[in-house]
Amino acid sequence: MPRLFSALFHSGMAVLLLLWIRRKGMTERYGLIPPRCRPSRVLFYLPLILTAACQAAFGRIPRISPGEAACFTVSMVSVGFLEEILFRGFLFRALETRYEKQGILLSAAAFSLCHLVNLMNGQSPADTALQMVFAFFAGLALALLFERGKSLVPCVAFHGMLNVLSLFSPEGAQIRAPEGPGSAALIRFGISVLLMAGYAAWLGKHL
Repeated sequence: MPRLFSALFHSGMAVLLLLWIRRKGMTERYGLIPPRCRPSRVLFYLPLILTAACQAAFGRIPRISPGEAACFTVSMVSVGFLEEILFRGFLFRALETRYEKQGILLSAAAFSLCHLVNLMNGQSPADTALQMVFAFFAGLALALLFERGKSLVPCVAFHGMLNVLSLFSPEGAQIRAPEGPGSAALIRFGISVLLMAGYAAWLGKHL
């Protein structure tokens, strides 16, 4: 029941926000249009795909019913859309207007800091710190991708996919070091950060 409520709430919010943006004629401003750059210029989004795939490569799916999995998927895709509109859409566009290129760094920093709220949900400080580091580099890459490609669609797709694949738990990691499953989470974190940092550098230099 909680998963169903979350799915209905998040998807309802996403639909309402999308309708509002379309009604105001701001779909282009907030990137709800096809990408304007060739796939080859953004490496066919391969770093995004590999980063999301890390979630599955280092974990296993918990035992939940198909209905729960469907509700989780709808909820997480909707959350990905809402967060992209909030941070890469509203916030980045506002910062870009005032601070020009610094808006990319500022929006990434804000996206990172917002993950502090996970401390209130019982997440450990160490896990929260790692999540914030990843969120910063991911936010940097996604802001650059949006700023250069003028489309938020790839960002939303990546964010939704990343959220859905977070269902794969590192506690059941397929790759284990002597220290246990926690080391698999660190491997996943390291690979993901390197991919996002490298992708941000590529986008900044070549796109």
